[in-house]
Amino acid sequence: MNINISINNLIYNDIEVAKGFYSRLIGLIDRKYLNNNQGLLLKKCKSVHTFFMKIPIDIVYLDKNYKILFFETLNPWRVGRFIKGTKHILELKKGEILNMRYGDYIKFIDEC
Repeated sequence: MNINISINNLIYNDIEVAKGFYSRLIGLIDRKYLNNNQGLLLKKCKSVHTFFMKIPIDIVYLDKNYKILFFETLNPWRVGRFIKGTKHILELKKGEILNMRYGDYIKFIDEC
């Protein structure tokens, strides 16, 4: 399932939602690249890693209301930080976090 979201009035129109054990386990591991506005939303997730990944990604840590608590870029073979209050994580193409601010909210536009 893909969704459209807005962060700080920027539209991300190809966000996959990881559902089930396999999609959460694999995540973005098999990707050689991500397009602009493409990513993966991990609901009920507090931390991530980039083991076996081929590309660096931006990680956005979200609270239960989808407010941005923290963000960082992770290169392959790294472990993300533990951020208190994280309930969901959004993984995006490297460079996408440049348009975000702490305290911004993800707004769900619609489901595709």
